[in-house]
Amino acid sequence: MKLIDMDEHWEIPLPTPEEFKPTDGNLVDFLCGMEWVGQYLKSIPAVDPVLAAGACYCKECRHFEHREEEEGVSWTGYCKYGEHHTDEGDFCSRGSRREHEKEE
Repeated sequence: MKLIDMDEHWEIPLPTPEEFKPTDGNLVDFLCGMEWVGQYLKSIPAVDPVLAAGACYCKECRHFEHREEEEGVSWTGYCKYGEHHTDEGDFCSRGSRREHEKEE
């Protein structure tokens, strides 16, 4: 299963005659149309459920502090907000994205 942004993709474009070739059978036309819509929906990029829920990943958060690798330690960082070890791929609803520094 994947999440898609239906607000962005609400209007499904009609297939061109080259993509959809109707026949005399209504059922066949219907099934071809459904297959085309299915293929179109599969081509839409997925929405990240973490970001859609308003959370942010630790690697993007201003509270995340990257830590150097230590032998025998699996954590890649520390959360200053929650005061616990965490990984870059973890996430929470209390995070806030850090502002990207301007590149000079």
